[in-house]
Amino acid sequence: MKIRNVLILILIALSLQHSIYAQEDLTILMLEGLAEMEPSLLRQKSQHLGIASDGSREELLQRLYAHYGFTESTDKQTRRSLEQKENSVELENAHYYYMNRDGESIILSGDVSLIGPSWTLTADIVLYDVKKQILTAVGTVLFTQEEREVSSSSITFSVNERDLTVLNGEILFDRRTREEEPLSLLSKGERMRFIENPAAYSASKTSVTSSIEHSYYQIEAQDAFFVTGNDVFITDATLSMGRVPILYLPFFFYPGKSLIFNPLFGFDSLKGSFITLSYELFGRNPLHTTEGEEEGTFTTFFTDDRVLSRVPGSVTYEYSDVPVSSLQKWASESGSYFSVYTDAYQVNGLHLGIDSHTVLDDKSIVADLAGGFAFMPSSFSSTSIPSTRFYIEPELSLRIPSFTLDLSFPVYSDEQVKQDYVIQERFGNFFSSFFSDDSSLTGGSRISSYSWEAETSLSLSPEVLHPFIKEIKVTSVNTSIDFVRSYDTAFSGFIISSETPLSYSATMSGQLFECSFPESAQETSRVSGYEEDRLESLARYGLSPLPATGTESEDSVRTISADLSYVLRQTGNYETEYVKGVASQENRRSVNTGILTLNEAFLPGFFTGTHSLESTYSDTSEDVERSQQYGLQYSHTVRIPAAALTHTYAQTLYHWEALVALDGTLTSESTGSEFTQDTVRTHTISFAPRLESTFFTLTPSLTYRLPPFEGKITAAVSAQSGGISALSSLEFEQEDDTYRFTYTRNSISYSNRLFSTSHTLTGRPDGLDILNSYQINSLAAVELDLLSLTGSVSALWDSDTGGFDSLIGKLGSRYGGLQFTWAHDGTDLIPSSADISLTSGELAISLWHERIAFSADLKGEFHHSFYDISGSYFMFSLNLSFDIYKFLSFDLSLTSQNRNFDRYLTLEEMIDDFFDAFDIFGNGRYTTQFVMNSLQISAIHHMDDWDLVGRYEGAVTYENNRYTWTPQVSIYLKWKAIPEINIDRELKL
Repeated sequence: MKIRNVLILILIALSLQHSIYAQEDLTILMLEGLAEMEPSLLRQKSQHLGIASDGSREELLQRLYAHYGFTESTDKQTRRSLEQKENSVELENAHYYYMNRDGESIILSGDVSLIGPSWTLTADIVLYDVKKQILTAVGTVLFTQEEREVSSSSITFSVNERDLTVLNGEILFDRRTREEEPLSLLSKGERMRFIENPAAYSASKTSVTSSIEHSYYQIEAQDAFFVTGNDVFITDATLSMGRVPILYLPFFFYPGKSLIFNPLFGFDSLKGSFITLSYELFGRNPLHTTEGEEEGTFTTFFTDDRVLSRVPGSVTYEYSDVPVSSLQKWASESGSYFSVYTDAYQVNGLHLGIDSHTVLDDKSIVADLAGGFAFMPSSFSSTSIPSTRFYIEPELSLRIPSFTLDLSFPVYSDEQVKQDYVIQERFGNFFSSFFSDDSSLTGGSRISSYSWEAETSLSLSPEVLHPFIKEIKVTSVNTSIDFVRSYDTAFSGFIISSETPLSYSATMSGQLFECSFPESAQETSRVSGYEEDRLESLARYGLSPLPATGTESEDSVRTISADLSYVLRQTGNYETEYVKGVASQENRRSVNTGILTLNEAFLPGFFTGTHSLESTYSDTSEDVERSQQYGLQYSHTVRIPAAALTHTYAQTLYHWEALVALDGTLTSESTGSEFTQDTVRTHTISFAPRLESTFFTLTPSLTYRLPPFEGKITAAVSAQSGGISALSSLEFEQEDDTYRFTYTRNSISYSNRLFSTSHTLTGRPDGLDILNSYQINSLAAVELDLLSLTGSVSALWDSDTGGFDSLIGKLGSRYGGLQFTWAHDGTDLIPSSADISLTSGELAISLWHERIAFSADLKGEFHHSFYDISGSYFMFSLNLSFDIYKFLSFDLSLTSQNRNFDRYLTLEEMIDDFFDAFDIFGNGRYTTQFVMNSLQISAIHHMDDWDLVGRYEGAVTYENNRYTWTPQVSIYLKWKAIPEINIDRELKL
């Protein structure tokens, strides 16, 4: 049967230009057909074509391939092209074929079977529109597409668009939950349609059943439309549980994630009753997203998950003839958005706000604007809180090649304006970058200070001036004004604390000259008569080429090189300080620096050197005097790698400093250029060879400090082998004409995948007494899957007392730690302090296939001082969380502390006092020394469209020279959605 199909297709391809297959598809079919023919059929075909029909089967095939112009490379290339084709369709079987003369339509009849990239189709008759790439199948139709199975009397399928229309059929959806439990849904209807871009499902005279064998529920409707995001449109619908109808709806609209103004309303103990509304003029704020719905809903059954991941936005609407506006298209591509919102509070009045993010010119220009205006009721306004309040936070960033610009000019009417009007539930973490340390419980922030800033940088690299001027760079040009909250009772608002009209930094660098001398030409052998691939083949088998037939000269690496480069740098700053808004002091500073650097190398690996000469002039002016300084410094580093020698030297060659009074009088002047320890910063020579072997690496070193310093010798050796590392170093300092042993450090460590340990011994012996003032540090750690242990001991030994001056022991794990400290009181080593910390980590329990979850996190810290009991304290924190999937979330968080352990006479009193802290309904909580720092309790009832939120938050605040407990209670309803319905789309029934 398959051979006959292939022969028919070959004849069609030879006579017509268009078919269900592209040209490369037909090539593959012809090749496969010839390869599968028996020798007798090959001879008949050869006789029909008028070519030789004798010989073996292989000879017959080769003649036929040559007749059609096929080669082995053509076969491979054609197959590769077909494999890369996304919408290729393979004809598995058909009894009869028909194609019209213009080649635009093909009819396949009789047991038709087609295979696509992600679908299969079987039917009695299939009509294929070649031009529009549309398949129409009638008869007994079975269409399978990934996890969707369609059985119908007629379907229409677009190969390119993957849109599917089903007439008088049923569709079975098979999915699995996150627990890998199978789910199924059966839909029947007179006309059902799937649209992939934008993805949607619509049906008329349809019924939807929860299961094939057992119908737990069923929806029958005249028309039904299911949208990504779970928007549902249903007309003339009946909902039945089993066989019992329980609800009839003439029309039903379920806005799964679409509501224009996204309301949030409720009650707050500080702000009173409130309602907030927001609307996005264009774009979508990425922080306004909600978690996606889980599998099992109507939409995720009726649409393909892999389709939804590629199609953003709303999906039940076909695009109308009006295209998406250029504004919306730009906003979607750039990630820009502009939102406006309105908040009405019973106590805080009316608030109007904006929130925008604008990206222009391929992300080189980014502008952010957040702010709002509020109108307070006159009865609630005061001296510190004006009746009209505002805040605005504009930011602009410009990034183009070689140039940057950042601008920020926030303005606030009072310090509390953001705390009173920024709602954490709506904005998420958008304002987190603006929060100060005194952020309030609701997520707002008090503004005690802010700055206006403008900063830019510029970098130029003029090619025409290379190498003399390689780069001209203005690293920073900054201007800023700092504001601080005024606490003067006569004035409410912000005043200037300082201003910096100009602060800049600029550099210019280049190279004055460069020279190098190549080594004399050497003759190197070069093989001739061999192709490059032949040489590679010989090398792979370890063979050598034939002797060279010729030679060619080539230059080796440089043996002598030198270059002289420079850097010119200038920085400046001008600042004015204010006291109560009045200028009090002006500060100016200018620094000019020039650096010349000479690098030379002789015989690479033998001698290298770097020499630097730096000149610095600074001029600093204040209100009282002016300071001028000039310095000239020289430094060099010379290395002889072959001998492992390095010489370093740095000295101030000349220094001049002068102080000038405001009237121009020279107050003081000093110069210096002597060769002393005050002018020489570094002068050492070191010897550090590196010895390597298969088993270990050894690095001995010897460093000698040269005049004008007192002599100092540092000898060290380090070794490494596998996971073991060791280091030993000794220092000897010159005293008169002798050298004295002054310092030693010895360490050894070992580590592997599960265990690590290190031990260090350091000390400063006194004369010949090498056991004077030694410090011992030992550390061990064990890493296991369930437990992580670390332990350390640090001790200081004193030979005068013959014992330890101090001793610290630590033991820790992922669940807590323990530390004891001992100190010497002059006669004995006695306990000094003890620290205990405990943490449970996150303890999580889940039930009912993770639909019910409980988690707890407990932390405690106790510090006890054996010297002064008033220095002891205890801190405690607890976090509890309880969740019922898509129904309830409960969270509790509290922190407590006790700093009055000196009031306890016995351990029993402390334990009793601890339990009194939990005596909420009695007087215990008023008498206990365990003070609650903060408490947060929240309960959220999750619904499909809304969240009902209840919160209690309290904290200890410091106001009017005393600590008070400030509680806050709020309850509100929050709409989950963000607007996604665009007016340029229309619903087509």
